[in-house]
Amino acid sequence: MERLRTDEGLTYGVYSSLEHENRPDVPGEMEISFQTKQGSVAHSVGITLAELHKVTDTGVTLAEVDEQIESWRNQFVFKFTNDFFSVGRLMSHELDDRPYDWDSRQLQAVQRVTPEEVQRVAKRFLEPAKLTIAVFGTPTDANRKILGDTYGLKVLKREDVFQGGYEEYSRRP
Repeated sequence: MERLRTDEGLTYGVYSSLEHENRPDVPGEMEISFQTKQGSVAHSVGITLAELHKVTDTGVTLAEVDEQIESWRNQFVFKFTNDFFSVGRLMSHELDDRPYDWDSRQLQAVQRVTPEEVQRVAKRFLEPAKLTIAVFGTPTDANRKILGDTYGLKVLKREDVFQGGYEEYSRRP
């Protein structure tokens, strides 16, 4: 966010998430997304990948970890806002054979994360060269060339990516 928005002015915001449900042998999922001007797509992708390399190569600061822990803690309370979320959460724990105090254990574990642990895990699991990069929209010719030459961008036809959807579903008897 700091590099893309504050330093470069390329987006209004960046969203990222890392999901894993602690299921043995089931990989997690990482997503980073942002919107940017048509002419700055390749530059924005490059900055994003540079930031990921920075995490694996030089690590993160204590301030960055503390900021993310605080953010996670603030989001955590929304798991308990109503009966619907609480029942869904407890059902998930039951299905995955987790103990009833799982939420408390998870919160305690998150609050113990250190910069060293982030880098250790990033070095083991984060491989920026193996990420899938999806660009939605029409890149400029210059961006298309940079993305193709640097990241192997393959342009897909719209109909190959977006199949079905609401209209298709609504036509079914």
